[in-house]
Amino acid sequence: MGCALTIAALVFLLLAFIFLIEGTRSLFTPAPKKIPVSAEELGDRWPLTVTSGYIYKRDVSQGRSEVIFVAPDGKEYGLNGVAQSDGYLDIHEITKLENVSYGQEYEDVSELISIGLYGK
Repeated sequence: MGCALTIAALVFLLLAFIFLIEGTRSLFTPAPKKIPVSAEELGDRWPLTVTSGYIYKRDVSQGRSEVIFVAPDGKEYGLNGVAQSDGYLDIHEITKLENVSYGQEYEDVSELISIGLYGK
């Protein structure tokens, strides 16, 4: 019985240590910098149906970054595939459609992605 109690205590200490490390990691990670963007600023290049918002980048692993657009209503949309695959709303929900000779396509959001990754 003493051995089982010792194993249980070791498992508890190991789990407590893991939670402590993971919890303090977020204390040392700065909040992402939100970059304001607007239709007024980008003019004809603005690809969204909302007139403004914020963009921020969140590094999720080495070489992988989510680029997220925050709409005026607070909803967060994934601008890049990494963010969309991680569960953010699809940016196409608020992307303008452009008329082209063979049908309609979504306007290009690559400039917003670039702002999120590299700043203005």
